[in-house]
Amino acid sequence: FFLNRKKGIPFLKISSVILLVTLVDLYWVITFAGIGSLIADPMISGVALKRPIQLIWLTSTIGGIFLTILAHLRMGEKIPWFKNWSLFYVLHEGHIRHYLTTLLERLPMHLVINSTLYFLAWGFHSHLSIGSILSSVPIIMLVGTIPITPGGLGTVQIATVELLKN
Repeated sequence: FFLNRKKGIPFLKISSVILLVTLVDLYWVITFAGIGSLIADPMISGVALKRPIQLIWLTSTIGGIFLTILAHLRMGEKIPWFKNWSLFYVLHEGHIRHYLTTLLERLPMHLVINSTLYFLAWGFHSHLSIGSILSSVPIIMLVGTIPITPGGLGTVQIATVELLKN
C-alpha cells in the first residue's frame, strides 16, 4: 500500500515480489524436508512420508529449474496474458542471478528455523537427531499453514508430538 501510494508502483507488481519470495520460502521448506528424508524416515501413525516428500522435492526442483529456464529464455513474452499480467512481473523482468540471489538471501533464515529445535532440546536434556529435525520441522511448518483450526491452533503441536515422539 505504501509503495503504491508514495511511488505509484502498481499493486500487482509489488505482489509479484511477494509471490517470488513466497515461492522461494516454500522451496526451502520442501528442500529441507527432502534433505531430512534422506537422513531419517519421518512417519505419522505408521505411515511413511519419505517417498512422498522426496517426490515433492524432486518435482519442485525440476519445476523451479524449468520455470527459471523459461523465464530466462523470455518464453513469457510469447504469451500475451503472461507478459501483460503484472503479477508475473518479476518472472518476466528478472534475471537468473536475481532468482539465485533471492534463494541465497533467504537461506540463513531457513537454516535458523530448521536448527533451533535441535539446540532448544538441549536445554531440556533431550537429544533429537539432526535427521529427524530436518525431516520433521518443515512438515510441521506446512501442517501449521493448513486452515483446519483458527490460526492453526493445535495442528502444529499435534504434528510436533507425532513426528518427534520417538
